[in-house]
Amino acid sequence: MSAGDVGAERVDHSGDVPAYWDERYAEGGRLWGERPSELAAVAVRRLRELGPAAARLRLLDLGCGYGRDAVALWRELGLSVTGVDGAARGQAVARPALPPAAARRGAYRVAPFGDLTRGADDPAHERFDAVYSSNVYQLLDAAGRAAFRAAVRDSVAPGGLVFVSTLSIGDPEHAGRGRPVAGDPGSFVEHTYLHFCTGDELRRDFGFLRLERVEEVAYLEERPDAPPHDHVSWLVVGAAAPR
Repeated sequence: MSAGDVGAERVDHSGDVPAYWDERYAEGGRLWGERPSELAAVAVRRLRELGPAAARLRLLDLGCGYGRDAVALWRELGLSVTGVDGAARGQAVARPALPPAAARRGAYRVAPFGDLTRGADDPAHERFDAVYSSNVYQLLDAAGRAAFRAAVRDSVAPGGLVFVSTLSIGDPEHAGRGRPVAGDPGSFVEHTYLHFCTGDELRRDFGFLRLERVEEVAYLEERPDAPPHDHVSWLVVGAAAPR
């Protein structure tokens, strides 16, 4: 996921993130092509440090969109990936892209966000060796960000790794545009809700992890048939406490 373009003709979905992304996918399909995100490259390098054990891991892609990162993680590491997303059109685009070998052995599946609503005390609740989320946190209001963090805490296994990217307050494309949100510093609404983080904020928000990396990176986000976006995002890598 990403903030993407927010043209003036687009309906205001500031209170309905799935509806906004359903509209975006209806317009553009694979909005950012097939190239994996910056966070995917970081996750691959970190997980490769585990050696052959990486291929036995179970990874949750929280907000998988049309699956470009989830597919890349599976191809690079051979691990089992579960992608979840609230946008039905994103799921629909992701499913036909599943690598046949992964689908046959159950190593890649796409599911709705509702699959995460079971509490952590539910015997059927899944825990994953890694939880991954690229450019989703920025789309959430304060309550949504709190719910996101709770989902991460409930979904990562003891000692598991967490990978998160989100737009920085220094992002040149979108930061400061639109209507400021009262009571939520760093948040603006321009057709959708966007929150821009500082490093200190992320260290507080993800303080339940043993943080390995909180790093600001600048990069170009390629887009098919359109000029690239110039972004600045935070990359967060951390580990859950062992049991």
